[in-house]
Amino acid sequence: MQMAATFVWRLCLWFCAMGMIAGPVPAQEARPVIEPVTTPMTFRMASSGGNCVGCEWVVAEGVITNETPDLLRAFIRDWEHIYFIVFNSPGGNLFAGFELGKILREQNANVSIAASRPMVELPNYDEQHPGICVSACAYAVLGGGLRSISEGELGFHQFSDPKALESPEMAQFTATDRVKDQLITGRIVQYLREMGIDLRLYELAAEVAPDQLRFLTDGELIDFGINTNPDVVQRDWTMLPFEKGLVAESETLRNFLSPNGGKVRFYCSKGKTYLAFFRPSRLFRDESIVTEIKEVFDSTPPDLVVGDRPLGARYEGVYPSKDGQTFVTLFSLSKAAANDFVKAEAVTASYGAGRATEAFYSLLSLGPLPTDRRALTLAAKNCIN
Repeated sequence: MQMAATFVWRLCLWFCAMGMIAGPVPAQEARPVIEPVTTPMTFRMASSGGNCVGCEWVVAEGVITNETPDLLRAFIRDWEHIYFIVFNSPGGNLFAGFELGKILREQNANVSIAASRPMVELPNYDEQHPGICVSACAYAVLGGGLRSISEGELGFHQFSDPKALESPEMAQFTATDRVKDQLITGRIVQYLREMGIDLRLYELAAEVAPDQLRFLTDGELIDFGINTNPDVVQRDWTMLPFEKGLVAESETLRNFLSPNGGKVRFYCSKGKTYLAFFRPSRLFRDESIVTEIKEVFDSTPPDLVVGDRPLGARYEGVYPSKDGQTFVTLFSLSKAAANDFVKAEAVTASYGAGRATEAFYSLLSLGPLPTDRRALTLAAKNCIN
């Protein structure tokens, strides 16, 4: 059974909340809160059973409590680092949610929302189902280094005093209450700024009643800076000296296919033209995964594709860097292939069946490539003979 990189983005329909915030209300009704999950949040490793980037992830499920940040820190100590973490939570303690978000940012973790459950036929492995992340959880996931969230998964509402909800007729607004409210508002705004999120999110949240939820649309997730770009994006080509010639280099921006970025180099050496993909080893939990990629590529060499036809690139191998920080996947190009690459708008990698998984090959995707090809063209003309 072939398992592609999991993190398929789901539409989500079940709601819950625990009390803490939400937002402006453009043409969408706030959804009523249903009975929240009452068990404290736990963390565990899950796997889909595949050999791929993203086929193993951290499950974060339950109510966020004061102890939750310490539990996550302990989990990280045991596993050294977390790369993909999937939340399913009705919220909880707002300030503990802030702390979780800061830990996620320190880890540069990739965050999504889903309910992880054992497969029916393979109970030792998990699959992802629609989930939600609301209230304090919604703030926590804003700390993710990369965030891929679908419409209807992330819910906000006003901060609330539980006593006010239980007895709304009671006089709650003492001078002390107002000072507390101002302090909480300040903490929320400060946190949003630290996470690089548009402050309009606070305005949106403040307009939703404490016993309601406002789930963000796809457009709002992008407008507020919550969803990071899921596409592979390349920076403009730059020129670098190399031996007696030139190298054209383009940096790959961070995204879910390449969470820690990387770069690609086009150059000529000793009469041959090469295309080299650099990817950081820290993308993976340990160095053995780089070895795994080499084994997969060596057994089923990738075919680089431009449009609907092969580029004509020859796979040369996977090579770890001397410092262990990156690994290189190297291709040699014929003259015709080099000319096609210079004019290409995007490059993908085709792959075979079996152990060769789509996610490994997605590390070789490039596109859309920069439209300014002057540096690339100049490098192609300065091959070393």
